[in-house]
Order: sequence, then structure tokens, then C-alpha cells
Amino acid sequence: MIILFTGNGKGKTTASLGQMLRALGRGKKVLMIQFIKGPWLSGEDYFGKRFKMPGDTFEIKKMGLGFVGILGDKLSKEEHQKAAEAALQFFKEENATGKWDLIVLDEINVAISLGLLEVKSVKDAIRDFPENKLLVLTGRDAHPELVEQCRFGSRSLSLITGANTKAGRTIRLPNRSLGTRLSRSSRNLAIRRPTARGLSRLNQKRLSPFPFSLTFHDIFSIIFLNVRE
Repeated sequence: MIILFTGNGKGKTTASLGQMLRALGRGKKVLMIQFIKGPWLSGEDYFGKRFKMPGDTFEIKKMGLGFVGILGDKLSKEEHQKAAEAALQFFKEENATGKWDLIVLDEINVAISLGLLEVKSVKDAIRDFPENKLLVLTGRDAHPELVEQCRFGSRSLSLITGANTKAGRTIRLPNRSLGTRLSRSSRNLAIRRPTARGLSRLNQKRLSPFPFSLTFHDIFSIIFLNVRE
């Protein structure tokens, strides 16, 4: 089964890590392959080391070379392409072993949108993924053809708050189309000026039928959004 986490908001990799944690709790084996993130360590890396997670049960494979074309990136696009292709090949090899119950292809959507991978090669690689296992795709700008192959999906929202709002003014944030399955309807979320407690008031004006339901992660992100006065 294939799950997609996309959108311009924060929390896509975090959501996939939540899936990994729940699978670990059930005694499953989980693997994350990172297509863009470079060699620097993140919280999930420290988690594996701190709790001495065995490598045959929990593994995060960093195969990206870092930011592409921004923030001082001095590598050529060809170097980034080779790294992304190597990551996709690694996925094929690990998937063929059958030992992983859940595999996350972290920021593979970004690798496609930046032209590091062809969408056809990714579709071919994931087409026969077993239905009794989980494959999670993350990253903004998900390609419509990938969306079509996913069983479930969630889109993280980027909300404008705080200094960008005026007292009494409501800002509507329409969803962008992600392709045929995600463009059948639209949502407008309205957010008002934060309260004294630093939490935004969310006023959901309209929610039309949507192929992908709001998940707990979506609701949690909206309610507990950290906003400064």
C-alpha cells in the first residue's frame, strides 16, 4: 500500500517518522531512504543511536547530497542526479529482499520536481510494491502521476499568521491542485489574529468533499500551531 505526504506546510517527513514509530511498536522492520537531505544528523538519527536500534530493524539511509541549487550548494546538478538515481536503485534492491515491512522514500517528490529523477522510473520502481506492506512517499510538489498510484494521501498546509494579519481581518488560504485526484474540490481555511495565549483561532468556513480525508496529523498541526503575537 502506498501513502503520500505532500504540500507546502511543515511535517511531511515528521508524519512518515510517525508511521515508522507505530510500525516499530508492532515489531515491524522499517527503512527510510533520504533522497535530498545531506549527511548532517537530525533528531531521527540521534533516536536510532540513543536507543541502540538494531540496523536490521530500523535504518535511515542518507543518500542525498543536501540542498540543490540553493543555500551555497556548489555541486553540479549531475552529481545530485547520480545520488538520487543511486538512492532509487538502493530502494529497488532493498525492496527485493522482502525484509522491510515499511519503507519511506523521503523527499522523492522533490527529487522528481527538481529533475533529478524521471517520474516514469519512479512509477516503474514502485508499481509492484506489495499490498501487505507500506510504502510512504514524502516531499512537496508531488507529481500528478504519482498521486494516481497512491492509496491514501495527506497534504500539509502552510498557514499565514501573526504579523501578516491585521486585527479583525481573515485570510483565506485555498488549496493548490495536486492533480486529477486532488483537484476535484477545494478547501478554504480562514485564520484570524492570534489570541493572547499565542494560539491562532481557526475558523473553518467551508470544507467540500475531498478524496483525502484530514488526518490526525493535519488537525494537530492546525490546532497546535506555534504563533507569536
